[in-house]
Amino acid sequence: MQTSKLSIVIPSIGRGSLSTLIDSLERHGADWIHEIIVVLDPAFSASPPAAIQANSGRLPLLFVSAPGPGVNRARNFGGGMACGALIAFFDDDVELVSSLFFHEIGKVFARPTVVAAGGDYRTVNGTDLWGRGYNALCSVWRASAGHGIAAMLLGGCMVVRREVWTAVGGFDEKIIYGGSEVSLICSMRSIHGEVVYSPHLRVNHRTSGRGLRHWLWVSFRQGSAKKQTSAHLPSFFRRLTLAIAAMARLPFQEKLAFFFFCPLFLMSSKFGSLCAALKFVPSVDLRSRK
Repeated sequence: MQTSKLSIVIPSIGRGSLSTLIDSLERHGADWIHEIIVVLDPAFSASPPAAIQANSGRLPLLFVSAPGPGVNRARNFGGGMACGALIAFFDDDVELVSSLFFHEIGKVFARPTVVAAGGDYRTVNGTDLWGRGYNALCSVWRASAGHGIAAMLLGGCMVVRREVWTAVGGFDEKIIYGGSEVSLICSMRSIHGEVVYSPHLRVNHRTSGRGLRHWLWVSFRQGSAKKQTSAHLPSFFRRLTLAIAAMARLPFQEKLAFFFFCPLFLMSSKFGSLCAALKFVPSVDLRSRK
């Protein structure tokens, strides 16, 4: 595995946590990363934060503006510019905690049959109930939506083999919000090879300051997009079985947050699905994604 061939693509809406992510990449991945490409959503920012420009420089760092809104459009634009054999996609609110992430990538992709890999969201100390509940829900959803070498991944921390990602046409740009990585992962694993989940690829997910209203809006938008992704997922009973097993594995604090958070999230998601079926989905308030 040529460790110098890893490209990093970060779709960004201008969160302050972007600088934390870049700093963690430079601290832990200097020997593994070829380049970092930050793709700014033009609805939020046309130029990189001044603090990052002043403090960065240990790794090649490029800021570009996406050709339009939507996380998948930004991912595809950055991925098209990447020249590494592997592309790691990170959301701008995550953080790497050690170089173990890159050592694990080296081990996993040493197997030529692996086309994508990723981990879960780890909750940092001080996260409120709703952020903790959302991270737990993401873990349960991921575990219920795929298993073994046909795993499902979270879009905020996933690595793909570039040639395969290109062959399947990248991310679906028609999906603006909600389950935005599902169709890509399913296409890659059904046609080209293994998709692998590894607990060693977990990243910190920083959610401070968003509150319950934000998460209800997130669930509504994801519910609105459910029809675009549901056909790619296992049957309801299979998903239920996997979800129960995943819930049982949650640490006590995450399990408690999950049971408080999940009913509210699912209720809002169902309402979003209903509105989509009735062709009544409000336009995305982009500011709420922060």
